[in-house]
Amino acid sequence: PHNKLDPNNIPPSYTCIAEWQCSHGHTWSRRINQQVGNNTCPICEQGEKGLITALPELIHEWNYEKNGDVDIMTLSAYSNKKFYWICPNGHEYIKSPAELMRRKVRCGQCNSLGFLYPDIIPEWHPTKNGNKTPYDYAATSQVIAWFICSCCGEEYTARIADRAKRKSIVAETRQAVMAAQTIADEDYA
Repeated sequence: PHNKLDPNNIPPSYTCIAEWQCSHGHTWSRRINQQVGNNTCPICEQGEKGLITALPELIHEWNYEKNGDVDIMTLSAYSNKKFYWICPNGHEYIKSPAELMRRKVRCGQCNSLGFLYPDIIPEWHPTKNGNKTPYDYAATSQVIAWFICSCCGEEYTARIADRAKRKSIVAETRQAVMAAQTIADEDYA
């Protein structure tokens, strides 16, 4: 590095920015007081805290076309900057490395009601859910949505997570009511 300062004459609390170089030849700029307190090379340190070190499978999901000249190997695992990705199923999604580190399921569409339960798609109410589709909600969502029973055509609401667990809520409810009526009828007989 080309510093004009003599390191022997600078106190460790000095806040001037200086050029630094590690034993591997990496160079960077940092305030002297920060470097004294940290005493690490940010480039070498990045290798230990890098996204690809933590989640190497993501190198195959990196969208090279949309992320331009950004080098995936330099991304910090906990950066909040958002980037483009393509999941193994071909869905494009936008997430930060920090979000990817926190979630088991990275692609929202792969975790959606429509992707995981395609048999429910025909029961999704075409108008009462606004412009949302089964692909807009996780299969575990607690949002209440409108459905149309495939057995009887009756419209009903249900939590999306509950609907994903059952084949037909209306049919099950009717069967339960009929079973309860049968038991009640038998009690009076």
